[in-house]
Amino acid sequence: MSSISNPVSRQPAAAPSAPGLLPSTESVRQQLHQHLKKTASFIKFMDALVLVARWTTAMLAIWLIACMVDHWLWPLSTIGRWIFWAAGVAACVRWLAWQFIPLVVGRINPLYAAKRIEHLVPEFKNGLIAWLELERLPEQRVPVGVMSALAHRAARFIGGQDPSATVDTSPLIKMIGCVLVLTTSLALYAMLTPKSVLATGQRILLPWSSLAAPTRVKILEVTPGSVELTQGKPLAVEVTVKGLGRDDSVSVRYSSLDGQLQNQRAELSAHTEGFRYRGNVQTNGSGVEQPLEYWIEAGDAQQGPFRVSISPLPAVVLQTVELEFPAYTKLPKRTLRGEEVQAVEGTRATLTARANQPLQRGRLEINPTLDESGNVVRADSFINMASSDRQLQAALPLLLDAQGSNPTHIEYRIRGTNSRGDSNARPITHRLTVLADVAPEVDLLGPENRVLRVHRLARVNVEVRASDPDFGLTRLSLHAKRDGVAAAPIVLFEDAQGVRGRQVKTYQVELGRWQAKVGQRFELRAQAADNRHDPRTAQPASNVSESPLLTLLVVADEEPADAATPPEAQTPDAQSANAQSANAQSSDAQ
Repeated sequence: MSSISNPVSRQPAAAPSAPGLLPSTESVRQQLHQHLKKTASFIKFMDALVLVARWTTAMLAIWLIACMVDHWLWPLSTIGRWIFWAAGVAACVRWLAWQFIPLVVGRINPLYAAKRIEHLVPEFKNGLIAWLELERLPEQRVPVGVMSALAHRAARFIGGQDPSATVDTSPLIKMIGCVLVLTTSLALYAMLTPKSVLATGQRILLPWSSLAAPTRVKILEVTPGSVELTQGKPLAVEVTVKGLGRDDSVSVRYSSLDGQLQNQRAELSAHTEGFRYRGNVQTNGSGVEQPLEYWIEAGDAQQGPFRVSISPLPAVVLQTVELEFPAYTKLPKRTLRGEEVQAVEGTRATLTARANQPLQRGRLEINPTLDESGNVVRADSFINMASSDRQLQAALPLLLDAQGSNPTHIEYRIRGTNSRGDSNARPITHRLTVLADVAPEVDLLGPENRVLRVHRLARVNVEVRASDPDFGLTRLSLHAKRDGVAAAPIVLFEDAQGVRGRQVKTYQVELGRWQAKVGQRFELRAQAADNRHDPRTAQPASNVSESPLLTLLVVADEEPADAATPPEAQTPDAQSANAQSANAQSSDAQ
């Protein structure tokens, strides 16, 4: 630039004081030099503003031209974006290296400042320049009077004015006008065009990016975007758009990552006409089975790709059933792996299952009722299962049903749910059987017709046989009634813990001691109790069984009687034994 002098200009030498130099002339001289110095600084500032305005004008022009090309001629390809970017960078480098930096680091020559002043004030008629050049050449011995006259003349024209009043600012005003015109044009274009000027600006500013060309239709939001989807579920897509025309449609274009599906399309239906659209993507009629990529196409706009990864549905497999039997059964714990489960009521079954993925929760569905799709309509109960990563566990008390059915069959399913709310489809139905604690068996031996004819002083030996089919007897007793009036029970055997195996007990009934009379009836019944405990309270709750009734009919002495031993036929030892209230003998026939 002609206004820049890179070499440092020679400073005017101070003129020696002449004998006839007036002090006022020296002050005018200092005033002129000070004015030229301020003017040089102002010129540098003004030229810098002009250069900035010129650079701004160039950048706005490139932006506006790129928008028009990108919007109406052809969408800028990667090469086109690089061309505009290179043009902008080249202009910036040239402006910075050849204009702006030299202006900032250099200094304005006072002679150039004087020329700029005289260009604005032509009345100077080169008077300021002549004075400055003579001031620089003291060896010419210019007469003092001439120098004084030139200095006073220059000072009279400057008149103490501010430097801004003696420098032409019209170039800056013109460039600012150009900037305003281009800015206004770009703003009006942005308001009138349906396509985004900001998008084009980003595309040419970042040509290496994958920014899409600006479109008339704008896709504001895509839900769910990239997502992990459970296998077999449809991909529900919702799109929010702006600027959609009457004949424009919104669709999803998708391709599977394995290449089996290519550029398939699914139309989205309007939820809010011209604004929000919804629809499902399905690859097999019911859902998505393989990973895929999809794009949203709306009018001339496209957005994507979005990636859909597939996670399998939860699958839950029953691993073990651990049975903890009631304490009174004295049975050890047992762990089953796939075997049929049968256990006595009151048993605690701990079910352990494992899944193919981490689960958030699980539950047992007890005796579920299913619809045609295999979904639970209702169930007797639901039991929450403890979840630990891929393992589910729950305790199930085994009880008979409300009717006490023996056996009681229980069906159950294990439902596992992951963090996305997906659960195993059509869980396997498992079955187990709850068995009741069987009541003991007891028998009081006697004739088929269950009636014995006896004399009033007879001694009758009765035999009681009892056994518990499962866990043990705790009590065996004999109950008697005379003419319907009950007597205290006679305990033949008692053990709180329970005894396994068959028990045989005998007892001699002395009718004489019972003060039997002819015609009386004595009714005998044996009763057995086992060691069962209530499965809910764990308190003793024995099963009690009774033998068939045995009747002793007292007849007159002269009448015939069934087998019995009269007192007079007993030996002395036998008579001594008959005096005892009971003669209990037991044998274990197990």
